Amino acid sequence: MNSNIPITLMSLLTLVTPTVIAQQAVDRILDSSPTPTISIEHMQGNIDVQVWDKAQVQVTGTLGKDAQALVFTRNGKQINIEVESEHSNNKWGGWSNNNKSRDELTVMVPRDSEIDYEAINGTLNVTQVTQGVSAEVVNGNIIVTDTQGRHRLTTVNGDITINNASGPLRLGTVNGDVIATHVGQDDVDLESVNGELSLISESLDVTVETVNARITLDLQAVSRLYIETVNSRINASLTLLPSGKLSATSVDANMDFTFQQDISARFDLEGHAGGRFTNNLTADKVQKDKYGPGRWLNFTTGEGDAKVDIETVSGKVTLSSRE
Repeated sequence: MNSNIPITLMSLLTLVTPTVIAQQAVDRILDSSPTPTISIEHMQGNIDVQVWDKAQVQVTGTLGKDAQALVFTRNGKQINIEVESEHSNNKWGGWSNNNKSRDELTVMVPRDSEIDYEAINGTLNVTQVTQGVSAEVVNGNIIVTDTQGRHRLTTVNGDITINNASGPLRLGTVNGDVIATHVGQDDVDLESVNGELSLISESLDVTVETVNARITLDLQAVSRLYIETVNSRINASLTLLPSGKLSATSVDANMDFTFQQDISARFDLEGHAGGRFTNNLTADKVQKDKYGPGRWLNFTTGEGDAKVDIETVSGKVTLSSRE
């Protein structure tokens, strides 16, 4: 009989230990490069990334009840932070959405870090890192503030909020909103489906592709603006440089463009199946096909330095200038 007691105790410990570990607080630290790449992966929860003036990475907080282990390792400049859970082998489902199942972690990193984040049901908040942020989230939000470097941020069901970020931006969301304030002249690439997009930017080169979206673009001096949209509403304010080009195509969408008062450009607008144009820049009138729904508007302002090409199917285009 006594020989069976150790086996019973070991069996109980095996069953109990993973739950105890998952519910414990986390406080771990590793030495790192001053310019590390921080890879963070977990199933669900909130990750808050903050900077400090140390060549170290620290993880504090609590793990969700489904967590089995926190993997925290270094390989050269790479720091890996991964929460292993009961559903790690099935990343696309099987998680619980209650608060006890969510990781709540704060990650302190060197200022000159690059962040690479992946989650199924998570929210990422990053501040002040200088080497860029990459994030892929299925259900959750991404918030970056005062960051630098290349940004590649995508969500399926969630919002993206960018406050005072510099460097190239590539943002994409489905069933979510994007609110971005971007400084500097690096390229901006936006994709949105079923959401609202608001961009304030100094970028010289902006690309926007949307479906069923409401878009507000507050741009400065622009060399290239490309828009492709379906069933959306776009309001864009910009200064088109003398060598610049605006290209826009739409299907069943309303597009309002507001230019600088002294714009010098050649305008070529073409409408199909009932496209409508409102020209508040000059007295030039819309021309219509004698037979059929086609219409067009061609005119030049100033010396015609820049180029504006707009094509729409069953949409409305309005051209105006700032007061």
